[in-house]
Amino acid sequence: MKNYLFFFVLVLFLFASCREKEPVVIVIENAVTDYDGNTYNAVQIGKQVWMKENLRTTHYADGTPLGENDYYLVEEPFNAPEEYGYLYIDKAAALGGSQSNDASGSVQGVCPEGWHLPSRYEWLILSRYVEQFTGDVVGALCATVGWGPDTNGIHNLEEINSFAFSALPSRKMEYYSYSKPVASFWTSTVYETDASHPPVLHHYDMAVLDYYSNFQYEFWCYGGHFPAASVRCVRNE
Repeated sequence: MKNYLFFFVLVLFLFASCREKEPVVIVIENAVTDYDGNTYNAVQIGKQVWMKENLRTTHYADGTPLGENDYYLVEEPFNAPEEYGYLYIDKAAALGGSQSNDASGSVQGVCPEGWHLPSRYEWLILSRYVEQFTGDVVGALCATVGWGPDTNGIHNLEEINSFAFSALPSRKMEYYSYSKPVASFWTSTVYETDASHPPVLHHYDMAVLDYYSNFQYEFWCYGGHFPAASVRCVRNE
């Protein structure tokens, strides 16, 4: 019995010692350049390396131009592509219908060489990693600018953008009698629907950061409100 208790305590000790006490957050400047010559900073969060900025290319990595209806300026008043990037339709972001829900980097899509369109699973890895260190996952991933001054007491201002992900609002979502900004990003995972869900405007899941409601667990597709979304690429492993 004593041996068993000793072994159990040892396992707990080893498990606790394996958990990171401080998050891995490393900003990498000029990490990648797209076909158009735009250079992006990146951030390592845990073991993943994400673009720190929204994609703003008008070409695929091989030089093929996107169609004129494949991407759009972010809606007013966020219409500066050098800051907010472009909004892409899902088939353009995923390059014609590829799909993946793993972390293998199998869907390059519109991303530069060596990078890929993240799957829903990879977004989940990101959110669960951040969740280890803060109860405010959305605030920790959102930029300190662009969202407006009113947080409704939801976020601890000292924790906003504490993981340097710098998510900016790309769309506005209508809520009853008012609208609010949200950040929406494509995944490479096909959106699953059934008869109980309304028809959707797109084919793929979205990762959505709702800054004003702090829905850190409501991270995924909002029933097709947006025909286009931002793209954040992940570096291949």
